[in-house]
Amino acid sequence: MIVTTSWDDGHVADLRLADLLEDAGVSATFYIALQNCELTARERLSPAAVRALSERFEVGSHGQTHVPLTRVTPARARREMADSRAALSDVTGQPVDTFCYPRGAHNHRLAVLARECGYRYARTVRGFALRAPADPWRAGVTLETARPGVHQWPRCSARCLALGLASPATLTDWGRRAVALFERARNDDGVFHMWGHSWVLDRRGQWDTLRSVLRHIGQCPEVTMLTNGELARLGAAERFERRAR
Repeated sequence: MIVTTSWDDGHVADLRLADLLEDAGVSATFYIALQNCELTARERLSPAAVRALSERFEVGSHGQTHVPLTRVTPARARREMADSRAALSDVTGQPVDTFCYPRGAHNHRLAVLARECGYRYARTVRGFALRAPADPWRAGVTLETARPGVHQWPRCSARCLALGLASPATLTDWGRRAVALFERARNDDGVFHMWGHSWVLDRRGQWDTLRSVLRHIGQCPEVTMLTNGELARLGAAERFERRAR
């Protein structure tokens, strides 16, 4: 099976998260908005910190300012995607091939635009995905750490029920839900994609829960750890092989 993780926004708490992931031997993609309008300058990772982070993990784009792209003009959306890709590449000295839609807001037009801007993969926040994405520019995830919010509980409960995971523990404890979904992906030789925000983990005091989930994952020797970009390249290779048959 494959495990990938991704972390949004470019908050300074990402540095603590990076240490935790590195200690656990878990791959990650950090999606960074260099001029994130929802964070203060003190909360945002500095260019030097982003560069250091890119030497340990994959860095992807989260737009230039983190504005939801469904709320702006197509021209502005293109600038957000293209400018952030160029700026992050300048900071890290590495190509930036992956994108995460701010707040998960996306549509078909934006998926096409992400591909036109040179991204090989664009991530949404659609949960309970347990397979590699059929459309790499509208890729889903398995679950978010330390959430969902109250407004997401009906859908979360329904999906857990459909998967046979609707015990009180999996519904009320995201850590137990993460382990249950990981085991489902493991049994099906699928993909487990955990994502979140370092600042949410920090604000809600959820570091120990994340550490416990990562420890459980690390105990499974058959797991292949990939970044989001590596997952996209693997999927592209598999699609090419199918077409060639």
